[in-house]
Amino acid sequence: MTTPSSPIPARHFTSRHLASWRLRLAACVVVTVCVVAAVLHARPPHTLTIETGPTGGSYYIDTLAYRQFLAARGIDLLIRQTPNSLEIAGDVSSPHSGVDIGFVAQDVSDAKDASLLSLGQTELQPLFIFTVRSWAGGLSWMTCGAGGS
Repeated sequence: MTTPSSPIPARHFTSRHLASWRLRLAACVVVTVCVVAAVLHARPPHTLTIETGPTGGSYYIDTLAYRQFLAARGIDLLIRQTPNSLEIAGDVSSPHSGVDIGFVAQDVSDAKDASLLSLGQTELQPLFIFTVRSWAGGLSWMTCGAGGS
């Protein structure tokens, strides 16, 4: 068995090598901070605000069901009621209103604000026609339902 005659010389670091390591360390720190910031920014919100019609209305009842659904997934749903459902589309499109989602009865596909997007229908609204009895004979062609009633 032979022993080395001279120890392996230690690597001498110059100021150039030290500056290179500092630069690499700084780049790694910057990349790590950017990745962490991107991940935190991309997380879904924990709170949503929905604007709906008055208490007891069909959209309000649908909103309560959505509140339960989202609560089971860790998202709080704040409900804001408004008596005029025509204002809801404007509130959703306004960045200063604080409203994220809204239930509206009108079509928003041709809205002036391109930021509005319809996600679908929650229910179909019936058409009610009210008239005095003396006119009812003229509307007999509009019968519907079971048995023509």
